[in-house]
Amino acid sequence: MPNLLSVIVAVHNKAAYIEFFLNQLREVTGNAEFILVDDGSNDGTGEILKKQADSFLRLENVWETLSNNAALEIATGDYVAIVQDDDLVFCQGWLNQCCRFMEEQSIDILGGRGYGATVYSIPPDSVNQNPDREVTTPNGVLTFSQVVESLSESVQGQR
Repeated sequence: MPNLLSVIVAVHNKAAYIEFFLNQLREVTGNAEFILVDDGSNDGTGEILKKQADSFLRLENVWETLSNNAALEIATGDYVAIVQDDDLVFCQGWLNQCCRFMEEQSIDILGGRGYGATVYSIPPDSVNQNPDREVTTPNGVLTFSQVVESLSESVQGQR
């Protein structure tokens, strides 16, 4: 079981609903570290985030990927969840269940998009040591390099 889960949420101009979203997210994640990033909002979002954050960052329109990377630099959790500010979160303990699953299955990266999830078991140094090693994914057999490239493209296209 993880010692601590860090939850990262990068936000831009979502004052109308961000407090409700964060309250809902806190309710289902339990005792997690919340790292909230205000990415250049001008509608009062930053003030709401400061009240809700364990750690708060204010950046100026650097987009979601760079905001998430900045938050990763200060995350202290054994596991990190990057949650988008428009995700609907209903299942109690879902992130803790993901962490437990990852630990039990020795999975290093767990990603989801929409209603599905994608699991990749990639030991941390494996990509550099053996980039051509194959791994079975929902998209077929890919090399480590292809998986990392696919994840990078997915992250870059988030905003």
